[in-house]
Amino acid sequence: MNWKNITLIIAIFTLQSSFCNAQNRSLDLSNKLIFAIYQHQKTNNILTDLENLTTDQLAADLFNDSMKNSFWINIYNSVVQLSAPDSLERNHNKKYFKKKRIKIAGNHLSLDDIEHGLLRHSKSAKGKKIKSKRRVSDFEEQFRVERPDWRIFFTLNTALVSDPYISFYNPLDYNNQLKLASMYYLKPLIHNGTLSIPSRFKWYFNDAQGMDAVKLYANSLKLEIEVITIAPHRPYAIKLNYFIGSQ
Repeated sequence: MNWKNITLIIAIFTLQSSFCNAQNRSLDLSNKLIFAIYQHQKTNNILTDLENLTTDQLAADLFNDSMKNSFWINIYNSVVQLSAPDSLERNHNKKYFKKKRIKIAGNHLSLDDIEHGLLRHSKSAKGKKIKSKRRVSDFEEQFRVERPDWRIFFTLNTALVSDPYISFYNPLDYNNQLKLASMYYLKPLIHNGTLSIPSRFKWYFNDAQGMDAVKLYANSLKLEIEVITIAPHRPYAIKLNYFIGSQ
């Protein structure tokens, strides 16, 4: 059994334990949704429960950034998997990310809403010159993270081969899960001390406060990096159900 399978078994055990002792309905539903997708089960009832959450319930459940990051990462990755036919047909153009695809506590959200609004504290996605959005909805203002964690780049899967593996996130072990996700993602991209990171990372350049911070973080994971380059943009093949341990 390889290390990816071992990690998956631990994640599943954690999820099953949380289902039996759910104290946080919102996070429980986000975990159930991504886990159901992993097992190729129906998700209609879970999606209905997420839609019917009240904003008061969501606010009570997502009371810090670890809670919010865990919830929204699970939701983002779930939405991508559930919108597979569209992703295949449109090859991930801008309209794909802007389309409202899920309803949480009565609010329709797109992938851009989740990634750049809720997970990146209302940023625009326009290369290195990132600016905060001037106008945001009351929902986004209430449920976005206070301090964006640029490492979420290593967690968000848009169903492309170049994207990170999908995992299951919970606030109790969020930081360790982020470290594992980062290692899984970064290690294959390092060759002879050079990390070649996809062009989409330009959105996160300022969030990370530059490449020096990325290098320091990678070195803290015992990944030796001397140079970081941005890989040229090119189309990638679609790869669904790209979960840790599924390969």
